[in-house]
Amino acid sequence: MCDSEANKVYKTVEYWDDRFKEEDSYEWLARYRDVKELLQKHAPDIFQPDSSLVSENAKPAPRVLIVGCGNSSFSYDLHCAGVRNSVSIDYSKVVIERMSKKHPELEWKEMDMTKMG
Repeated sequence: MCDSEANKVYKTVEYWDDRFKEEDSYEWLARYRDVKELLQKHAPDIFQPDSSLVSENAKPAPRVLIVGCGNSSFSYDLHCAGVRNSVSIDYSKVVIERMSKKHPELEWKEMDMTKMG
């Protein structure tokens, strides 16, 4: 079987649901610490100061969409760094349910990014 045939399994939600039933965490692309400086430099508005320091006239931070979040700690790490206006999406119902229980303070949605139209 050539690689392209073997990789077809990654397109199925069943593969990801099965994988996420057992796997606790996996970093697919990069950890927050790997991109921290880039985000702070190029998207500083996504970080919010402590709410006790914000005036009531302050503009809300831009919304951050984390696509294909999986079971990575990236969403939580962003939150800990001050990104408070985010939503993490994945098309695996299993991973969204698990991450919602693990970090209920964050917003998680079961969603297929190819059908966001």
